[in-house]
Amino acid sequence: MSPASLMSLIRPLSPALSSAMTLGLMALGLMTIGLSAQLEAVPLSYQQRVHQAELYVESKLYEQAVKELKELERSPEGSQDVRVSELLSLAYYHSNDINKALYYLRKARQLTEDEGFKARLTQNYQQWIKVFGLVQFASINEVPSGAIELNSDRKILNPKRRAAFKVAQRQLRRGVTLPLSMYLPFGSYVANSVPFQIKPSYPSANVELSLIPVKDEAVSTKTSKWVYITLGGVALIATALGGYYLLSPKQVSGTTVMPTFN
Repeated sequence: MSPASLMSLIRPLSPALSSAMTLGLMALGLMTIGLSAQLEAVPLSYQQRVHQAELYVESKLYEQAVKELKELERSPEGSQDVRVSELLSLAYYHSNDINKALYYLRKARQLTEDEGFKARLTQNYQQWIKVFGLVQFASINEVPSGAIELNSDRKILNPKRRAAFKVAQRQLRRGVTLPLSMYLPFGSYVANSVPFQIKPSYPSANVELSLIPVKDEAVSTKTSKWVYITLGGVALIATALGGYYLLSPKQVSGTTVMPTFN
């Protein structure tokens, strides 16, 4: 019976009895509120938080998923949890950040020993990478940090590729440290007035340019955290800039530098 129904029964009673019952109901309500507050204050366990992140991904709440998973990743358990890395790869992929998605896809594969799971990750990799190519940016002067203004020569019609380009464009505008490499959709581009193309089955594009100064130098020069995961001669780096890129330590002339699963 609802509180409202109980109150309707109280009204016909004597004032004293009605007042006593009203006080009792108020006390019961306060106890219920207090219990609810206690339940809400109980922190979720690690496993519950991972499950919550899974629900975020399944519900297409990718921003919330990334926030939860990045917090989990900072814990000793989360940094070695293949589920956290796989969920981050999915959340970033569906958020159109192909570079971070590939970084966490590879990290997940490094963490698991399950061959079936590795095969699934490889399948995701092959599916995701089929319309992207690698570009390597280098500075033509002694200024290694700054911004890159990236534009496409033609309108990118495919919504997924266009969204991925926009994400990369924003990252480059915020400021980067060279040299770096990153994936972009196949197409023709101009970076700081330097034209280049990324084509299927072609060697990775090498672009030498001058960087644009950024107002907040700390944004472009701070690279306090570097995480390397070797993969077929290509190293993955994660920088404190918040962007995750693919960095090739050595470009082999005349060959395509495309990371593949070992």
